[in-house]
Amino acid sequence: MSIAQPDNDNNYFIRMSSTDRHRLLKRQLSKANFNFAEQEKFEVFLNQVDQAYKGADEDYQRLEKILEISSKELYKLNQSLKSDVVQKNSEVKETKKQLELVINNVQNVIFQTDTDGLYTFLNSAWEDMVGIPVKDSLGKSFADFFNHIDSSSIAAVQDFIKNSGRIGQFTHIMQLVTLAEKHKWIEVTFQYTFDEDGNATGTIGSFVDVTTIKETEIALQIAKETAEAANESKSHFLNIMSHEIRTPLNSIIGLTNIMILEEHMQEQSENLHALKFSGEHLLHLINDILDFNKIMAGKVNLEEKEFSIESVLDGLRRN
Repeated sequence: MSIAQPDNDNNYFIRMSSTDRHRLLKRQLSKANFNFAEQEKFEVFLNQVDQAYKGADEDYQRLEKILEISSKELYKLNQSLKSDVVQKNSEVKETKKQLELVINNVQNVIFQTDTDGLYTFLNSAWEDMVGIPVKDSLGKSFADFFNHIDSSSIAAVQDFIKNSGRIGQFTHIMQLVTLAEKHKWIEVTFQYTFDEDGNATGTIGSFVDVTTIKETEIALQIAKETAEAANESKSHFLNIMSHEIRTPLNSIIGLTNIMILEEHMQEQSENLHALKFSGEHLLHLINDILDFNKIMAGKVNLEEKEFSIESVLDGLRRN
């Protein structure tokens, strides 16, 4: 497109200023003291620059609209996220409250320690076990609350920490004495906790008071040993008594056999045979008692032997 040359530069500048050029382009041409006598020579270039400015304005306006829409969407999203966070925090607080309620109603002690073995958490069952409030126990170690812990338990814990503290779970029953001089048996179970990088952060576990169970086991063991000792005494007594009884009984049976072989009155024969049978039967009973005693003691030896069923039946009939 060609434009007629103006009569002079000032008139041409005035005419160009009133055209539909972009404001920035007109401002730059004015500041640069552009030689409007050569306007036609740069017409194509100036049109391209003008279109570039106008295109940039349109892009900027579209960007502003996009940013405005995005800002509104982000605002709505932010409000929604705030609402979700409030709801989640409320749910977390409620869950924590319920969890603490459950934990504090568990009869067993639940604990958590740091890497130095100092308590960072204890449930309310701890106070029932040692008689010291939880708030006064945090930051202290297990050994601070007992006057005595059996050495084997200390060695077992140290061995676990030294050799396999990072593997598996440790469970051990230990005997100890509280600060109130109460003797207790405690079953300790704990394991290490780790962060995302695998570094130990402490331990978590539980204490179970098994004093009643352990004392019952000890009482049963004592009763068992007492019963075994009583059975041993009974067996010893039966062995002695049976020996003392069999000695005169064998004499009675032997004298009866002699009397049967000797001359005796006819009416005495049945009495002598009855005396012999009774003596032999009594001897069998004593031997059976000894055999039963051996069975109870686990000392009996079975043997295969021929016997007369007629003699057994005859003995039962006479008995």
